Amino acid sequence: MPTAPYERVGRLSRLMAFVTLAGVPEWRRVRRAQAAVTPIEGPQVFTAISPTYRTIAGRTIRIAESGDPTKPTVVFLSPFPLTLLTFEMVWRLLADDVHLVGYDVPGLGKSPGGPEVMTYEFAARHLLDLLDELDLRDVYLVGHDIPSAIVLRAAAIDRSRIAGLVIGDGPGIDVQATDLRLNGSLVHRLIAWGAPYRAFVGRAGAPAVLWVIKRLAFVRSRLSDVELADQLQAYRGARIRSMMNWFAGSREAVRTHVDPVLATLDVPVHVVWGADDVIVLEEMGRELHRRLPESRFSSIADAGHAPWADQPEIYADLVRSFATGARREEQPTG
Repeated sequence: MPTAPYERVGRLSRLMAFVTLAGVPEWRRVRRAQAAVTPIEGPQVFTAISPTYRTIAGRTIRIAESGDPTKPTVVFLSPFPLTLLTFEMVWRLLADDVHLVGYDVPGLGKSPGGPEVMTYEFAARHLLDLLDELDLRDVYLVGHDIPSAIVLRAAAIDRSRIAGLVIGDGPGIDVQATDLRLNGSLVHRLIAWGAPYRAFVGRAGAPAVLWVIKRLAFVRSRLSDVELADQLQAYRGARIRSMMNWFAGSREAVRTHVDPVLATLDVPVHVVWGADDVIVLEEMGRELHRRLPESRFSSIADAGHAPWADQPEIYADLVRSFATGARREEQPTG
């Protein structure tokens, strides 16, 4: 596994990372899954995604665009603590079939923003404003991890430009209203253990957090030095500590703004989950599928918290068939 971006990681950060992993019982499951598959190396050169900075809907964001604008539009939102670059392999596979737009959500990745933007409500409304300003219509939104709740909330507010959602490996259910075990122990601690644990994670800093994530989130994918360096730059300094605002308000935000609208969400949703996700468990995905009126569910084998990276071909096929297939169904036939 590439280690070059971590050469300057201090002993304290490494110790904090291993302490965190040692307290995550699901780590053993991930290691067994990793040992059973053939790894795939992440790209060192990024040809499909060429990010730039633009001010859209009043915020400066890092954004990329590719493909034919006359074809169905698919908009990707960056997951935490990864960046837009994480979708490179999937974009290469989709570029001939769809119009691709992707961005680092304000406060995530390399898009600027602090606590003032770190809520599902703000991110959802900014997303809708972005669709308006770019005049994107009949859009398929892809939201994994934190953006899962963002795109669900956006569709609940205004679905006029939204044709469908692809969500996965992220929040959407009020966990206290179910007996299911929906989150792995790491997310459970960030939310349930409160400020002391979030302060510990924030103090660990980006190197330690990314050290943990690259060992827990991926089954087949071995991130390249380039992508790891991009993540370290995105979350350096106090950015990880600022990021804890998402988790501080997550439970209440899902309970009040996302969970109540699921049963009435009149938009097609494809719930896609990594079968070996130990960060947000597959039970969350199956419960979301059960609660959403127009949904389908796919579990991707030999994939963890980032199924698009672990199984890019399978994931791209699911997105392609959802976006282009739904568009064909909407067109009148002769």
